[in-house]
Amino acid sequence: MKVIRLLSMHISNVKAVVFDMDGVLIDTERLWRQDGEKYILQCAPKFTPGHQKYLMGRSLKDIYHWLEEDYAMTGIALDDFIQGYLDFGIEHVFSKCTLSPGIEDCLQRISATHPVALASASPHFWIDYALERFGIGQYFDAIISSDDVEGKGKPAPDIFLHAAAQINTAPEDCLVIEDSSHGIAAGVAAGMYTLAYINGYNDHQDHSAAHGEFSDFSYLTVE
Repeated sequence: MKVIRLLSMHISNVKAVVFDMDGVLIDTERLWRQDGEKYILQCAPKFTPGHQKYLMGRSLKDIYHWLEEDYAMTGIALDDFIQGYLDFGIEHVFSKCTLSPGIEDCLQRISATHPVALASASPHFWIDYALERFGIGQYFDAIISSDDVEGKGKPAPDIFLHAAAQINTAPEDCLVIEDSSHGIAAGVAAGMYTLAYINGYNDHQDHSAAHGEFSDFSYLTVE
């Protein structure tokens, strides 16, 4: 596959668009990079600083099992870990983040002509909070969380495949917008045309598997 690198994108022959949330719709990755390790270190004191990047795109359930297997957990139960992470995320990330520049105009433009889905590894608790806070829920025909696919996060393709089914579109006719290497891998595995959004905070992510990349939602158009 030839990978094209572009700063703007005009995509043809797309029947639906699927957006990731964190780092795409909202600039949460800036805040996760800043404070995210604080909660992880409470639960896994031997967590390696700088490995926060490997959490991007994973579900909370996946994160727990990864920490349990590779790092020294404190004995916290899965349900307690998830509840603590949910509360931490609201306080330190989702109550402080902003919309990505140009994203609301982009959603208005695309949703006027195409089905649009949100497909995130984040739990519905965070998704619902963000959509209500920013008032953008009306642009989505389907809202999919890892909660809807038994906690399977990215790079597994389940979230994207479920989103495509919910908007009655074949995966190969979907365009995916992602910012993380796990998300890109999931989109490609789902058989979807996958673009990497360069948000200024994901330079440590591997975008080489994406079909292209762009950095400005003002120039993203589909037909």
